[in-house]
Amino acid sequence: MKKIFIFSLVFLISYGNLQSQESMPRVGIGLSVSDIRKYVNIKYNEIAHNIYIPINIGKSFRLEPQLGFDSYLEDGQYSKSRTSYFQLGVGVFTILSRNKTILYFGGRLCFLLSSQTYTRKITGITNKESDIGFLFIAPAIGGEYFVCEELSLGGEMQLKLLNYFENTKRYFTNTLLFMRFYL
Repeated sequence: MKKIFIFSLVFLISYGNLQSQESMPRVGIGLSVSDIRKYVNIKYNEIAHNIYIPINIGKSFRLEPQLGFDSYLEDGQYSKSRTSYFQLGVGVFTILSRNKTILYFGGRLCFLLSSQTYTRKITGITNKESDIGFLFIAPAIGGEYFVCEELSLGGEMQLKLLNYFENTKRYFTNTLLFMRFYL
């Protein structure tokens, strides 16, 4: 009971501080291009488009949900295959703003689901690979410059940890270029 009381008190104090910084959260939509297939050793080098929803709460905190979907069909003479990717993630950042520039640092957590269906045309037999899940964890730092009050251009650098299969981990850097529209 004591822990619940302390947690509630800390939450209310933090919430009050966030609300006093700015009256309304600022919400936008961001677009970025990211190449996910190179991370999961797929032979194609297609581009997956992601949508980011930056939510600036107060002057120093950003929550940024992320959503991406990509599906492609390859129809050959003897076989047909469909590969699909679905990404769902969230970023949590501390932001520093000055004039028309925002700098942010924090991290992203993203889950990527991949599935593939393969059909041999001669036999009509369809094989479906079970859905494979990948988990990205990425400390990140980025910035954006406001061209006008509603539009910003920016970039982000990440150090990603990709965890897939049972005992496979991979570390790599990733960069993103953003265009964000704010309401």
